Amino acid sequence: YMGTQSLIHTKVDPNYLWKMIWQGEHKNWIMCCSSEKPSKHLQNQGLVGNHAYSLLGCFEIQHSGKVTPVVKLRNPYGKIEWTGDWSDNSSLWTPDLRRQYNVLNQDDGTFYMAFNDYLKLYYETSFCYVDDKADYNHIQIEPDQEGKSSLVFMTVKTKGLYYITVNQQYEKKFPASEQYTYAPATIIVGKKTLDGYRSVSYTHLRAHETPEHLVCRLLLEKKK
Repeated sequence: YMGTQSLIHTKVDPNYLWKMIWQGEHKNWIMCCSSEKPSKHLQNQGLVGNHAYSLLGCFEIQHSGKVTPVVKLRNPYGKIEWTGDWSDNSSLWTPDLRRQYNVLNQDDGTFYMAFNDYLKLYYETSFCYVDDKADYNHIQIEPDQEGKSSLVFMTVKTKGLYYITVNQQYEKKFPASEQYTYAPATIIVGKKTLDGYRSVSYTHLRAHETPEHLVCRLLLEKKK
């Protein structure tokens, strides 16, 4: 595990989102997505509103002389599926494509969908970066009521790629009466020198991210 990140579809460049999904597919990240609010429009197309789906993969399918980006999703209910283009019984699937992508016309919760439809019908994609060779450590920090920054010290013993993340508790864990809100998180990474400290990286919440997760990716060298 190396951190999480969520991208809101209306606030992110679709090309960047596709690039992230493609990267997650080939790096075996854990990926999931959230559908839009319940509506007749969703229901009529076989989708459950305000529901989490597994994002199993992505493909660029050659069809009718063009390339169509397609995602593979699964409803964790194990039933109730998308009925639009590239669904199980869609006429877009040729016999060869069905064999190539193992498309089965059965209500098992797994289905394909064009990326353009995915952008419209799902509002968020979440990624869990996974590297079986990575080491993981964490500390829990209580928020300062006066808004002061928290300092965490670490010693880099091995040169390599590091992910420093801030994960806040999800708002759905709290009743509405508590009026839980996320803190405005920012990660500033500094290096201790003979003259004091100097900043080497700065990460704040970007518009396409969700406030509960913040990720800072750094290539760090061993302390000299």
